[in-house]
Amino acid sequence: MECFALLGSYKTQTELLGIAGTRYQRIVFFVNDSSEQQRFFENKKKRKETPIDCSICEKKVMTLPAVSQPKVYLAGDLVFRPDAYAIFEELKAICRQVGVVGMAPFDGQEEVEDMEPGIATSLAIATLDRNLMDVCDAGIFCLDPFRRAPDMDPGTAVELGYMSAQGKPLAGFTVDGRTYPDKVQAYRKNAWDDELVPRASKGGSGSLEDADGLIVHSEGMVQNVMVEGFIRMSGGIVSIHTSIHEAFRIAITALVQELAQRAKQA
Repeated sequence: MECFALLGSYKTQTELLGIAGTRYQRIVFFVNDSSEQQRFFENKKKRKETPIDCSICEKKVMTLPAVSQPKVYLAGDLVFRPDAYAIFEELKAICRQVGVVGMAPFDGQEEVEDMEPGIATSLAIATLDRNLMDVCDAGIFCLDPFRRAPDMDPGTAVELGYMSAQGKPLAGFTVDGRTYPDKVQAYRKNAWDDELVPRASKGGSGSLEDADGLIVHSEGMVQNVMVEGFIRMSGGIVSIHTSIHEAFRIAITALVQELAQRAKQA
Protein backbone atom coordinates (compact mmCIF):
# COMPACT_ATOMS: atom_id res chain seq x y z
CA MET A 1 0.00 0.00 0.00
CA GLU A 2 1.52 3.33 -1.07
CA CYS A 3 -1.11 5.80 0.09
CA PHE A 4 -2.53 6.75 3.45
CA ALA A 5 -5.43 9.19 3.38
CA LEU A 6 -5.89 11.81 6.07
CA LEU A 7 -9.18 13.58 6.59
CA GLY A 8 -10.13 16.51 8.76
CA SER A 9 -8.45 19.38 10.51
CA TYR A 10 -4.73 20.01 10.74
CA LYS A 11 -4.80 18.77 14.33
CA THR A 12 -6.43 15.49 13.34
CA GLN A 13 -4.00 15.03 10.47
CA THR A 14 -0.89 15.54 12.59
CA GLU A 15 -2.13 13.06 15.20
CA LEU A 16 -2.37 10.41 12.47
CA LEU A 17 0.77 11.41 10.60
CA GLY A 18 3.14 9.61 12.95
CA ILE A 19 1.38 6.34 12.19
CA ALA A 20 1.10 6.91 8.46
CA GLY A 21 4.64 8.15 7.93
CA THR A 22 6.19 4.94 9.23
CA ARG A 23 4.42 2.78 6.69
CA TYR A 24 3.41 4.77 3.61
CA GLN A 25 5.50 6.67 1.06
CA ARG A 26 2.65 8.89 -0.13
CA ILE A 27 0.09 10.73 1.97
CA VAL A 28 -3.06 12.23 0.50
CA PHE A 29 -4.66 15.08 2.42
CA PHE A 30 -8.44 15.31 2.23
CA VAL A 31 -8.90 18.97 3.12
CA ASN A 32 -10.88 21.99 2.05
CA ASP A 33 -8.23 24.54 2.96
CA SER A 34 -4.82 24.25 1.32
CA SER A 35 -3.33 26.63 3.90
CA GLU A 36 -3.46 23.80 6.44
CA GLN A 37 -1.28 21.66 4.20
CA GLN A 38 1.16 24.56 3.76
CA ARG A 39 1.45 24.85 7.54
CA PHE A 40 2.31 21.16 7.71
CA PHE A 41 5.03 21.53 5.07
CA GLU A 42 6.55 24.50 6.90
CA ASN A 43 6.76 22.54 10.14
CA LYS A 44 8.32 19.57 8.39
CA LYS A 45 10.94 21.89 6.89
CA LYS A 46 11.76 23.37 10.31
CA ARG A 47 12.40 19.89 11.67
CA LYS A 48 14.54 19.01 8.63
CA GLU A 49 12.70 15.73 8.18
CA THR A 50 12.78 13.58 5.08
CA PRO A 51 10.04 14.96 2.82
CA ILE A 52 6.99 12.79 2.21
CA ASP A 53 5.11 12.93 -1.08
CA CYS A 54 1.83 14.64 -0.17
CA SER A 55 -1.04 15.90 -2.23
CA ILE A 56 -4.50 17.40 -1.83
CA CYS A 57 -7.66 15.65 -2.91
CA GLU A 58 -11.00 17.43 -2.58
CA LYS A 59 -13.12 14.61 -1.20
CA LYS A 60 -15.41 14.13 1.76
CA VAL A 61 -15.25 10.40 2.44
CA MET A 62 -12.42 7.91 2.50
CA THR A 63 -11.47 4.59 4.09
CA LEU A 64 -8.34 4.16 6.20
CA PRO A 65 -6.38 0.98 5.40
CA ALA A 66 -5.62 -1.38 8.25
CA VAL A 67 -2.03 -1.43 9.51
CA SER A 68 -0.95 -5.07 9.74
CA GLN A 69 2.15 -4.59 11.90
CA PRO A 70 1.66 -3.97 15.62
CA LYS A 71 2.38 -0.43 16.82
CA VAL A 72 4.58 0.00 19.90
CA TYR A 73 4.74 3.18 21.98
CA LEU A 74 8.37 4.13 22.68
CA ALA A 75 8.49 5.86 26.06
CA GLY A 76 11.19 7.31 28.24
CA ASP A 77 13.23 10.31 29.24
CA LEU A 78 14.91 9.94 25.85
CA VAL A 79 12.52 12.63 24.55
CA PHE A 80 14.33 15.22 26.68
CA ARG A 81 17.83 14.41 25.46
CA PRO A 82 19.67 16.70 23.00
CA ASP A 83 19.76 13.99 20.32
CA ALA A 84 16.21 12.75 20.94
CA TYR A 85 15.11 12.66 17.31
CA ALA A 86 18.18 10.72 16.22
CA ILE A 87 17.81 8.23 19.08
CA PHE A 88 14.18 7.53 18.26
CA GLU A 89 14.96 7.05 14.58
CA GLU A 90 17.52 4.42 15.59
CA LEU A 91 15.02 2.72 17.89
CA LYS A 92 12.37 2.78 15.16
CA ALA A 93 14.85 1.09 12.83
CA ILE A 94 15.27 -1.71 15.36
CA CYS A 95 11.49 -1.97 15.59
CA ARG A 96 11.23 -2.43 11.84
CA GLN A 97 13.82 -5.20 12.00
CA VAL A 98 11.63 -7.20 14.39
CA GLY A 99 8.38 -6.50 12.55
CA VAL A 100 6.67 -3.73 14.52
CA VAL A 101 6.10 0.00 14.04
CA GLY A 102 7.74 2.15 16.70
CA MET A 103 5.84 5.32 17.68
CA ALA A 104 7.77 8.11 19.44
CA PRO A 105 5.89 10.37 21.88
CA PHE A 106 6.43 13.43 19.67
CA ASP A 107 5.12 11.77 16.50
CA GLY A 108 2.29 13.92 15.18
CA GLN A 109 3.09 16.88 17.44
CA GLU A 110 4.27 19.34 14.80
CA GLU A 111 1.69 21.90 15.84
CA VAL A 112 3.02 22.01 19.41
CA GLU A 113 6.34 23.39 18.21
CA ASP A 114 4.62 26.67 17.31
CA MET A 115 3.01 27.04 20.76
CA GLU A 116 4.46 29.04 23.65
CA PRO A 117 5.57 27.00 26.70
CA GLY A 118 2.87 26.91 29.36
CA ILE A 119 -0.09 24.97 30.72
CA ALA A 120 -1.99 24.91 27.42
CA THR A 121 1.01 23.53 25.55
CA SER A 122 1.74 20.96 28.25
CA LEU A 123 -1.87 19.76 28.22
CA ALA A 124 -1.79 19.55 24.42
CA ILE A 125 1.30 17.35 24.60
CA ALA A 126 -0.29 15.12 27.26
CA THR A 127 -3.44 14.76 25.16
CA LEU A 128 -1.53 13.86 22.01
CA ASP A 129 0.63 11.35 23.89
CA ARG A 130 -2.45 9.74 25.43
CA ASN A 131 -4.11 9.52 22.02
CA LEU A 132 -1.00 7.87 20.62
CA MET A 133 -0.91 5.33 23.44
CA ASP A 134 -4.56 4.53 22.76
CA VAL A 135 -3.82 3.42 19.19
CA CYS A 136 -0.67 1.45 20.07
CA ASP A 137 -0.74 -2.27 20.76
CA ALA A 138 2.08 -2.33 23.32
CA GLY A 139 4.56 -0.12 25.14
CA ILE A 140 8.29 -0.21 25.79
CA PHE A 141 9.77 2.03 28.48
CA CYS A 142 13.23 3.38 29.29
CA LEU A 143 13.80 2.93 33.03
CA ASP A 144 17.04 4.90 33.33
CA PRO A 145 17.32 7.23 36.36
CA PHE A 146 16.14 10.75 35.55
CA ARG A 147 17.91 14.05 36.40
CA ARG A 148 20.54 12.23 38.52
CA ALA A 149 17.87 10.90 40.88
CA PRO A 150 17.32 7.19 41.61
CA ASP A 151 13.86 7.16 40.04
CA MET A 152 12.88 7.07 36.37
CA ASP A 153 11.13 9.92 34.57
CA PRO A 154 7.75 10.29 36.35
CA GLY A 155 5.91 11.02 33.12
CA THR A 156 7.12 7.72 31.68
CA ALA A 157 5.93 5.95 34.83
CA VAL A 158 2.46 7.48 34.35
CA GLU A 159 2.40 6.29 30.75
CA LEU A 160 3.40 2.80 31.84
CA GLY A 161 0.55 2.72 34.35
CA TYR A 162 -1.89 4.00 31.73
CA MET A 163 -1.01 1.29 29.22
CA SER A 164 -0.96 -1.34 31.94
CA ALA A 165 -4.54 -0.39 32.83
CA GLN A 166 -5.43 -0.99 29.17
CA GLY A 167 -4.15 -4.54 29.49
CA LYS A 168 -1.44 -4.07 26.86
CA PRO A 169 1.89 -5.91 26.94
CA LEU A 170 4.83 -3.92 28.28
CA ALA A 171 8.62 -4.14 28.36
CA GLY A 172 11.39 -2.12 29.98
CA PHE A 173 15.04 -1.44 29.23
CA THR A 174 17.91 0.36 30.97
CA VAL A 175 21.66 0.87 30.90
CA ASP A 176 21.76 1.11 34.71
CA GLY A 177 21.57 -2.36 36.23
CA ARG A 178 21.92 -1.28 39.86
CA THR A 179 19.08 -2.27 42.13
CA TYR A 180 16.71 0.45 43.27
CA PRO A 181 18.12 0.47 46.84
CA ASP A 182 21.64 0.83 45.43
CA LYS A 183 20.49 3.80 43.38
CA VAL A 184 18.90 5.39 46.46
CA GLN A 185 22.06 4.78 48.48
CA ALA A 186 24.23 6.49 45.86
CA TYR A 187 21.83 9.42 45.58
CA ARG A 188 21.63 9.96 49.36
CA LYS A 189 25.41 9.83 49.64
CA ASN A 190 25.99 12.29 46.80
CA ALA A 191 23.18 14.70 47.66
CA TRP A 192 23.04 14.58 51.45
CA ASP A 193 26.19 12.70 52.53
CA ASP A 194 24.24 10.19 54.60
CA GLU A 195 23.82 6.42 54.55
CA LEU A 196 20.99 3.93 54.50
CA VAL A 197 20.58 1.95 57.70
CA PRO A 198 18.93 -1.39 58.52
CA ARG A 199 15.29 -1.29 59.59
CA ALA A 200 14.24 -2.70 62.92
CA SER A 201 11.81 -4.95 61.04
CA LYS A 202 13.35 -7.03 58.26
CA GLY A 203 10.05 -8.02 56.64
CA GLY A 204 7.90 -6.29 54.09
CA SER A 205 8.98 -4.31 51.06
CA GLY A 206 12.52 -3.44 52.18
CA SER A 207 15.17 -4.07 54.84
CA LEU A 208 16.72 -0.57 54.75
CA GLU A 209 15.60 2.97 55.50
CA ASP A 210 17.05 6.39 54.78
CA ALA A 211 17.99 9.18 57.20
CA ASP A 212 14.39 10.43 57.12
CA GLY A 213 13.11 7.07 58.30
CA LEU A 214 11.54 6.17 54.95
CA ILE A 215 11.63 2.55 53.81
CA VAL A 216 13.90 1.88 50.83
CA HIS A 217 11.86 -0.71 48.97
CA SER A 218 11.90 -2.80 45.76
CA GLU A 219 14.94 -4.91 46.55
CA GLY A 220 16.19 -6.89 43.58
CA MET A 221 14.50 -4.57 41.09
CA VAL A 222 15.96 -1.73 39.04
CA GLN A 223 13.00 0.58 39.76
CA ASN A 224 9.97 0.90 42.01
CA VAL A 225 8.12 -2.41 42.28
CA MET A 226 4.98 -0.84 40.77
CA VAL A 227 6.98 -0.08 37.63
CA GLU A 228 8.88 -3.32 37.18
CA GLY A 229 6.03 -5.32 38.69
CA PHE A 230 3.48 -4.04 36.16
CA ILE A 231 5.89 -4.87 33.33
CA ARG A 232 6.42 -8.41 34.55
CA MET A 233 2.72 -8.98 35.24
CA SER A 234 1.99 -8.04 31.63
CA GLY A 235 4.29 -10.84 30.45
CA GLY A 236 7.19 -8.51 29.70
CA ILE A 237 10.82 -8.30 30.74
CA VAL A 238 13.26 -5.62 31.89
CA SER A 239 16.48 -5.84 29.90
CA ILE A 240 19.81 -4.46 31.10
CA HIS A 241 22.76 -3.67 28.86
CA THR A 242 25.52 -1.06 28.80
CA SER A 243 24.38 -0.12 25.28
CA ILE A 244 20.96 1.51 25.20
CA HIS A 245 20.41 0.18 21.68
CA GLU A 246 21.15 -3.40 22.72
CA ALA A 247 19.05 -3.07 25.86
CA PHE A 248 16.20 -1.86 23.65
CA ARG A 249 16.73 -4.63 21.10
CA ILE A 250 16.51 -7.33 23.78
CA ALA A 251 13.36 -5.84 25.28
CA ILE A 252 11.55 -5.21 21.98
CA THR A 253 12.36 -8.74 20.79
CA ALA A 254 10.75 -10.18 23.93
CA LEU A 255 7.80 -7.82 23.52
CA VAL A 256 7.23 -9.00 19.95
CA GLN A 257 7.19 -12.59 21.22
CA GLU A 258 4.57 -11.66 23.81
CA LEU A 259 2.45 -9.97 21.14
CA ALA A 260 2.69 -13.08 18.96
CA GLN A 261 1.69 -15.30 21.87
CA ARG A 262 -1.33 -13.15 22.60
CA ALA A 263 -2.31 -13.19 18.95
CA LYS A 264 -2.28 -17.01 18.97
CA GLN A 265 -4.51 -17.08 22.04
CA ALA A 266 -6.99 -14.54 20.66
